[in-house]
Amino acid sequence: MYPRITIFLLFALWLFGCTTTPSPRTCAEILAPDLRALLTQPLSTKETRAKIASLYDLPLDEVGVSSDGFGWRKGGIAGNLITEHPFGLKSPPAISIEFKERPPTTQQVLDCLGAPDTYLYWYHAPPGTGYRPILDLELYFVQQGIRARVAQLGERNQPPRLDGTNPVVDLYYVQPDSRAKTMEELTLLIPSERKAKIKPWPGSWQDIVIDIDPSAR
Repeated sequence: MYPRITIFLLFALWLFGCTTTPSPRTCAEILAPDLRALLTQPLSTKETRAKIASLYDLPLDEVGVSSDGFGWRKGGIAGNLITEHPFGLKSPPAISIEFKERPPTTQQVLDCLGAPDTYLYWYHAPPGTGYRPILDLELYFVQQGIRARVAQLGERNQPPRLDGTNPVVDLYYVQPDSRAKTMEELTLLIPSERKAKIKPWPGSWQDIVIDIDPSAR
């Protein structure tokens, strides 16, 4: 009898482990204060690499070094400390974190950072997606120097509903400066015609203005 009870308990524990919801990202992971401190610390390449390895508890050789900066992966996060921007653009260092697993929701990001100052919404069908349009939503937290991005597939001219549960796929950090300068750094690679469509945060998901590109219709 006892072996049967033991087997049942083991099976129940296994089943519970399979169905347990993954833990959400913490505010510390979203705010990344120790990592962002590297944007202002005058460290050598060796010191910066060692600092990143220490922050993420990584072997030193798992922090890659290139002419563009530093790259690493840990716990479902792909990080980059960008020291040389693409296309020869001259800008201060920046950091990007891409969530490969357990992305935070937009509401979790707002709970940690507060309401964004502005946003950019674009629903379009990029080349190569087989007419599967994608929602691009960028939230700008200018005072903190943070941009949060949602990239989510939709169905033809029906974009995903915005309700706070949308996954944030990456975060981008710059050192805050004046409002104009910080926005310039946060939108460094965005074409000017897209920048012109950045709008003030309306206060709720329901009031976001949807910009549907002709490619998604």
